[in-house]
Amino acid sequence: MDLNLAQAQSVLASIRRLGIDIPEPIATVEARAKAIAKAAESVAPAHHDVLAAIIRAVDAGKNPVDDKEVQRMLAGQNLANDAILHGLRAEAAQLLTEALIEHQGLLFDAWRIQFQKAATDLTAAHNALGGISLADTESVVRMGPDASTAWSTATNALTTLRDVMTAWQTWATTTRQVTINNAYAVLRVAEVDWHTYRDHQLAGSIDYWKLTGLGIRLDLADVATYQRRVADLQAAQRAEVAEAEQNRMSRMQLN
Repeated sequence: MDLNLAQAQSVLASIRRLGIDIPEPIATVEARAKAIAKAAESVAPAHHDVLAAIIRAVDAGKNPVDDKEVQRMLAGQNLANDAILHGLRAEAAQLLTEALIEHQGLLFDAWRIQFQKAATDLTAAHNALGGISLADTESVVRMGPDASTAWSTATNALTTLRDVMTAWQTWATTTRQVTINNAYAVLRVAEVDWHTYRDHQLAGSIDYWKLTGLGIRLDLADVATYQRRVADLQAAQRAEVAEAEQNRMSRMQLN
Protein backbone atom coordinates (compact mmCIF):
# COMPACT_ATOMS: atom_id res chain seq x y z
CA MET A 1 0.00 0.00 0.00
CA ASP A 2 1.35 3.42 -0.97
CA LEU A 3 0.88 5.24 2.31
CA ASN A 4 1.06 9.01 2.53
CA LEU A 5 1.43 10.66 5.93
CA ALA A 6 -0.01 13.98 4.79
CA GLN A 7 -3.09 12.21 3.47
CA ALA A 8 -3.62 10.36 6.75
CA GLN A 9 -3.17 13.61 8.67
CA SER A 10 -5.74 15.29 6.40
CA VAL A 11 -8.35 12.88 7.74
CA LEU A 12 -7.69 14.15 11.25
CA ALA A 13 -7.75 17.74 10.02
CA SER A 14 -11.18 17.20 8.45
CA ILE A 15 -12.42 15.78 11.76
CA ARG A 16 -11.08 18.72 13.75
CA ARG A 17 -12.77 21.17 11.38
CA LEU A 18 -16.06 19.71 12.60
CA GLY A 19 -15.12 20.53 16.17
CA ILE A 20 -14.79 16.83 16.99
CA ASP A 21 -12.11 15.67 19.39
CA ILE A 22 -9.92 12.94 17.92
CA PRO A 23 -10.80 9.66 19.69
CA GLU A 24 -8.16 8.82 22.28
CA PRO A 25 -6.85 5.61 20.65
CA ILE A 26 -6.27 7.48 17.38
CA ALA A 27 -4.83 10.55 19.13
CA THR A 28 -2.28 8.33 20.87
CA VAL A 29 -1.16 6.83 17.58
CA GLU A 30 -1.13 10.28 15.97
CA ALA A 31 1.30 11.54 18.61
CA ARG A 32 3.56 8.55 18.08
CA ALA A 33 3.37 8.91 14.29
CA LYS A 34 4.37 12.57 14.50
CA ALA A 35 7.28 11.72 16.79
CA ILE A 36 8.52 9.03 14.40
CA ALA A 37 8.20 11.26 11.35
CA LYS A 38 10.19 14.02 13.01
CA ALA A 39 12.76 11.79 14.70
CA ALA A 40 15.53 12.16 12.14
CA GLU A 41 14.85 15.83 11.49
CA SER A 42 14.93 16.69 15.20
CA VAL A 43 18.39 15.20 15.73
CA ALA A 44 19.94 16.48 12.52
CA PRO A 45 22.39 19.33 13.24
CA ALA A 46 22.90 22.29 10.94
CA HIS A 47 25.99 22.17 8.72
CA HIS A 48 27.65 25.09 10.52
CA ASP A 49 27.10 23.38 13.89
CA VAL A 50 28.98 20.31 12.68
CA LEU A 51 31.86 22.48 11.47
CA ALA A 52 31.95 24.31 14.82
CA ALA A 53 32.09 21.01 16.72
CA ILE A 54 34.98 19.78 14.57
CA ILE A 55 36.88 23.04 15.14
CA ARG A 56 36.30 22.79 18.91
CA ALA A 57 37.69 19.27 18.88
CA VAL A 58 40.75 20.37 16.92
CA ASP A 59 41.29 23.35 19.25
CA ALA A 60 41.11 20.94 22.19
CA GLY A 61 43.81 18.79 20.64
CA LYS A 62 41.43 15.94 19.88
CA ASN A 63 40.94 13.84 16.78
CA PRO A 64 37.47 14.96 15.54
CA VAL A 65 36.71 11.38 14.57
CA ASP A 66 36.98 10.35 18.24
CA ASP A 67 35.13 13.35 19.65
CA LYS A 68 31.75 12.38 21.15
CA GLU A 69 30.03 15.63 20.17
CA VAL A 70 31.20 15.29 16.56
CA GLN A 71 30.14 11.65 16.54
CA ARG A 72 26.66 12.58 17.82
CA MET A 73 26.21 15.23 15.15
CA LEU A 74 27.40 12.97 12.35
CA ALA A 75 25.03 10.24 13.56
CA GLY A 76 22.21 12.78 13.42
CA GLN A 77 23.13 13.69 9.86
CA ASN A 78 23.07 10.02 8.88
CA LEU A 79 19.58 9.67 10.35
CA ALA A 80 18.42 12.63 8.30
CA ASN A 81 19.25 11.23 4.87
CA ASP A 82 16.40 10.98 2.37
CA ALA A 83 16.01 7.22 2.53
CA ILE A 84 15.72 7.18 6.31
CA LEU A 85 13.33 10.14 6.35
CA HIS A 86 11.12 8.48 3.72
CA GLY A 87 11.14 5.22 5.65
CA LEU A 88 10.20 6.91 8.90
CA ARG A 89 7.38 8.86 7.28
CA ALA A 90 6.09 5.69 5.61
CA GLU A 91 6.13 3.91 8.97
CA ALA A 92 4.31 6.82 10.61
CA ALA A 93 1.73 6.84 7.79
CA GLN A 94 1.11 3.12 8.14
CA LEU A 95 0.63 3.37 11.91
CA LEU A 96 -1.83 6.23 11.57
CA THR A 97 -3.74 4.65 8.68
CA GLU A 98 -4.07 1.37 10.58
CA ALA A 99 -5.45 3.28 13.56
CA LEU A 100 -7.99 5.03 11.33
CA ILE A 101 -9.13 1.62 10.09
CA GLU A 102 -9.11 -0.15 13.45
CA HIS A 103 -11.05 2.59 15.23
CA GLN A 104 -13.35 3.60 12.39
CA GLY A 105 -16.38 2.87 14.54
CA LEU A 106 -15.43 5.72 16.88
CA LEU A 107 -15.10 8.08 13.91
CA PHE A 108 -18.44 7.12 12.38
CA ASP A 109 -20.16 7.46 15.75
CA ALA A 110 -18.80 10.99 16.15
CA TRP A 111 -19.68 11.93 12.57
CA ARG A 112 -23.17 10.52 12.92
CA ILE A 113 -23.94 12.71 15.94
CA GLN A 114 -23.03 15.86 14.00
CA PHE A 115 -24.73 14.61 10.85
CA GLN A 116 -28.05 13.73 12.46
CA LYS A 117 -28.23 17.05 14.33
CA ALA A 118 -27.68 18.91 11.05
CA ALA A 119 -30.21 16.69 9.24
CA THR A 120 -32.83 17.45 11.89
CA ASP A 121 -32.15 21.18 11.56
CA LEU A 122 -32.40 20.95 7.78
CA THR A 123 -35.77 19.21 7.99
CA ALA A 124 -37.09 21.90 10.34
CA ALA A 125 -35.84 24.62 7.98
CA HIS A 126 -37.46 22.90 4.99
CA ASN A 127 -40.76 22.67 6.85
CA ALA A 128 -40.59 26.43 7.39
CA LEU A 129 -39.45 27.41 3.92
CA GLY A 130 -41.10 24.80 1.74
CA GLY A 131 -39.56 24.01 -1.61
CA ILE A 132 -38.02 27.44 -2.17
CA SER A 133 -34.47 27.45 -3.52
CA LEU A 134 -31.99 28.49 -0.87
CA ALA A 135 -30.23 30.50 -3.57
CA ASP A 136 -33.35 32.69 -3.91
CA THR A 137 -32.50 34.94 -1.00
CA GLU A 138 -34.75 37.75 -2.22
CA SER A 139 -37.81 35.53 -1.86
CA VAL A 140 -36.61 34.41 1.56
CA VAL A 141 -36.34 38.02 2.74
CA ARG A 142 -39.85 38.80 1.45
CA MET A 143 -41.19 35.87 3.50
CA GLY A 144 -40.18 37.63 6.70
CA PRO A 145 -37.78 37.25 9.64
CA ASP A 146 -38.83 33.69 10.52
CA ALA A 147 -37.96 32.60 7.00
CA SER A 148 -34.60 34.34 7.22
CA THR A 149 -33.89 32.49 10.46
CA ALA A 150 -34.87 29.20 8.82
CA TRP A 151 -32.63 30.03 5.86
CA SER A 152 -29.67 30.58 8.20
CA THR A 153 -30.44 27.29 9.94
CA ALA A 154 -30.55 25.50 6.59
CA THR A 155 -27.28 26.94 5.31
CA ASN A 156 -25.49 26.13 8.57
CA ALA A 157 -26.88 22.59 8.49
CA LEU A 158 -25.77 22.12 4.88
CA THR A 159 -22.25 23.24 5.79
CA THR A 160 -22.09 20.61 8.53
CA LEU A 161 -23.51 17.87 6.32
CA ARG A 162 -20.97 18.63 3.60
CA ASP A 163 -18.10 18.82 6.08
CA VAL A 164 -19.04 15.43 7.50
CA MET A 165 -19.12 13.99 3.98
CA THR A 166 -15.71 15.53 3.24
CA ALA A 167 -14.34 13.78 6.32
CA TRP A 168 -16.04 10.52 5.26
CA GLN A 169 -14.57 10.71 1.76
CA THR A 170 -11.10 11.68 2.99
CA TRP A 171 -11.15 8.72 5.36
CA ALA A 172 -12.32 6.36 2.61
CA THR A 173 -9.69 7.60 0.15
CA THR A 174 -6.90 7.29 2.72
CA THR A 175 -7.81 3.90 4.17
CA ARG A 176 -9.10 2.39 0.91
CA GLN A 177 -11.74 0.51 2.85
CA VAL A 178 -14.42 1.38 0.33
CA THR A 179 -14.45 2.42 -3.32
CA ILE A 180 -15.49 6.01 -3.93
CA ASN A 181 -18.05 6.02 -6.75
CA ASN A 182 -19.79 9.38 -7.02
CA ALA A 183 -22.65 7.83 -8.97
CA TYR A 184 -23.73 6.31 -5.65
CA ALA A 185 -22.77 9.23 -3.41
CA VAL A 186 -26.36 9.64 -2.20
CA LEU A 187 -26.20 6.16 -0.66
CA ARG A 188 -23.59 7.39 1.80
CA VAL A 189 -26.23 9.61 3.36
CA ALA A 190 -29.58 7.96 2.71
CA GLU A 191 -31.39 4.67 2.08
CA VAL A 192 -32.73 5.07 -1.46
CA ASP A 193 -34.44 2.40 -3.56
CA TRP A 194 -33.75 2.00 -7.26
CA HIS A 195 -36.95 3.61 -8.52
CA THR A 196 -36.47 6.70 -6.35
CA TYR A 197 -32.83 6.90 -7.38
CA ARG A 198 -33.74 6.63 -11.07
CA ASP A 199 -36.89 8.72 -11.17
CA HIS A 200 -35.47 11.65 -9.20
CA GLN A 201 -32.05 11.52 -10.88
CA LEU A 202 -30.10 11.18 -7.65
CA ALA A 203 -26.84 9.98 -9.23
CA GLY A 204 -23.88 12.29 -8.80
CA SER A 205 -23.35 14.99 -6.21
CA ILE A 206 -25.52 14.95 -3.10
CA ASP A 207 -28.34 17.51 -2.96
CA TYR A 208 -29.36 17.46 0.70
CA TRP A 209 -32.08 20.08 0.23
CA LYS A 210 -33.65 18.05 -2.57
CA LEU A 211 -33.51 14.83 -0.55
CA THR A 212 -35.16 16.55 2.40
CA GLY A 213 -37.88 17.89 0.11
CA LEU A 214 -38.52 14.38 -1.16
CA GLY A 215 -39.04 13.22 2.40
CA ILE A 216 -35.99 10.98 2.29
CA ARG A 217 -34.49 10.47 5.73
CA LEU A 218 -30.82 11.44 5.91
CA ASP A 219 -28.86 8.66 7.60
CA LEU A 220 -25.06 8.56 7.44
CA ALA A 221 -23.80 5.13 6.40
CA ASP A 222 -20.77 3.32 7.70
CA VAL A 223 -18.80 1.14 5.29
CA ALA A 224 -20.94 -1.98 5.65
CA THR A 225 -24.20 -0.05 5.34
CA TYR A 226 -22.99 1.85 2.29
CA GLN A 227 -21.82 -1.33 0.56
CA ARG A 228 -25.15 -3.02 1.30
CA ARG A 229 -27.06 -0.05 -0.10
CA VAL A 230 -25.01 -0.07 -3.28
CA ALA A 231 -25.46 -3.83 -3.69
CA ASP A 232 -29.24 -3.56 -3.18
CA LEU A 233 -29.54 -0.72 -5.69
CA GLN A 234 -27.47 -2.52 -8.31
CA ALA A 235 -29.46 -5.72 -7.81
CA ALA A 236 -32.74 -3.86 -8.32
CA GLN A 237 -31.36 -2.18 -11.42
CA ARG A 238 -30.25 -5.52 -12.87
CA ALA A 239 -33.64 -7.04 -12.08
CA GLU A 240 -35.39 -4.24 -13.95
CA VAL A 241 -33.10 -4.66 -16.96
CA ALA A 242 -33.67 -8.44 -16.93
CA GLU A 243 -37.44 -7.97 -16.71
CA ALA A 244 -37.40 -5.49 -19.59
CA GLU A 245 -35.40 -7.92 -21.69
CA GLN A 246 -37.75 -10.77 -20.83
CA ASN A 247 -40.76 -8.65 -21.82
CA ARG A 248 -39.04 -7.70 -25.06
CA MET A 249 -38.41 -11.34 -25.91
CA SER A 250 -42.01 -12.23 -25.07
CA ARG A 251 -43.31 -9.55 -27.43
CA MET A 252 -41.02 -10.80 -30.18
CA GLN A 253 -42.37 -14.33 -29.77
CA LEU A 254 -45.95 -13.08 -29.95
CA ASN A 255 -45.18 -11.27 -33.18
